[in-house]
Amino acid sequence: MKKQWIKNGLFCLLCLITLGGYLFGRNTSQVDKTVSVESDGNYHQIVYEDADRMLIPITYQIAVDAVNSDDLKQVFSLMKSPGSLSEYLHSFVPDELELVSTTLDENGNLNLDFSSALEQVTREQELRFLEGLVFVYGQFEGVNSLTFSMAGDPLSKLPQGEIDLTQPLTRELGINNFESSTRDLHHTTSVVVYYAKQIGNEELYVPVSKRLEISDDIAYTLNEVLDEVSVTSTLTTASCLEDVVVLEGSSLEDGHLLVNLNSAVLLDESTINQDIYDLLLLSFSHLEGVEEISLQVQGEDLGSGEASKVSEIVYNTIRM
Repeated sequence: MKKQWIKNGLFCLLCLITLGGYLFGRNTSQVDKTVSVESDGNYHQIVYEDADRMLIPITYQIAVDAVNSDDLKQVFSLMKSPGSLSEYLHSFVPDELELVSTTLDENGNLNLDFSSALEQVTREQELRFLEGLVFVYGQFEGVNSLTFSMAGDPLSKLPQGEIDLTQPLTRELGINNFESSTRDLHHTTSVVVYYAKQIGNEELYVPVSKRLEISDDIAYTLNEVLDEVSVTSTLTTASCLEDVVVLEGSSLEDGHLLVNLNSAVLLDESTINQDIYDLLLLSFSHLEGVEEISLQVQGEDLGSGEASKVSEIVYNTIRM
């Protein structure tokens, strides 16, 4: 009981800090988009929506246990209130919607049971709503898939929706999709590419899902991701992405992705273009089966050569 009280108190403190930032720091940056690798496992992403209806992940340092329903309800509360970011980000969750209960089974399926206000989610909103929920709750340790219910009754689709929910959803669903048919969502694989977007006072990294035919050819997938990053990116320094090439020697073995690139990723003979590095690291980290990533330039390791664990990569981190 005391431990839970402390945890609830820390959550309330986080809310007060973000509110304080809203009141006193409107003209300063609240979020650091810089990509980093953090061994502390308490970094988790909460998703909000911008004026263009794009879902924007924001990283908070919060402890979450997927078995603990109170933890997951607190995450839902945070999703409903952007706090200091509310000038330019808003919740994709209806104000009146409540997360009534959660159940994590032995297979790692997490069921979210909602109040009847789930009926307020329109057909136009359902894809972003499902993407946001799956992206956030699918990141927690032990969660492999999600199902949904309303007032205790399992859902085969949202009350006003058309997306098939008879099968559990996984993070394969993606984020910021522009395809919404059931066939597109269940019979293709999702890759995620990142670009930088100016939102209010912030420049933030934004993930966008692209759906490809399922392929076991890692070289094909890497080149497709690279092409999409080049096309999608709005970074002025990322124009040279058009010259970046995946070289022979790239591989995916036992969860370790090794990507060998040409020298177009360098600013000079020894300095990596950090913006390009960040975009590629983030984009490659979402490929299925990837647990850690190493990037090389013409066969030479970058930096220490130590692989980056996907579970430890953070970005868009809220300033505390």
